[in-house]
Amino acid sequence: MDIKMIAFDLDETLLRIDKTIPEDNIRAIQKAGELGIYVVVATGRPVSSIGYVLDAIPSIRYGILSNGGVVLDLVTGEYISEHTIPVDVAVRFLEYGEKMGYPGDFFVKGKRFVPSGWASLVDRMEV
Repeated sequence: MDIKMIAFDLDETLLRIDKTIPEDNIRAIQKAGELGIYVVVATGRPVSSIGYVLDAIPSIRYGILSNGGVVLDLVTGEYISEHTIPVDVAVRFLEYGEKMGYPGDFFVKGKRFVPSGWASLVDRMEV
């Protein structure tokens, strides 16, 4: 059986706990891409947080990102699939979080947005 695609998570799978990528992983994944195997990253992260991984391993073609909410062609930037929360629901969620004292943020097309009053608190958190 020929391998057509490989997919992998990032944190503590491809990446070490310190977020570095072992050289053996880089070489193996690059080789897979050179052999015509589709290389896919599957992660809870948005595209804006994986740039250094894509720079290190250019053969990664597709991303299943944001906990599956987005499928993206990382070469062309084409959104293959998006399953997003309606804006009115997101706003209600953020308002409820603010009322309860919990900061929140949201992503649009891979870019992070933080309500201004929460920015300093969210930036201090490990996310």
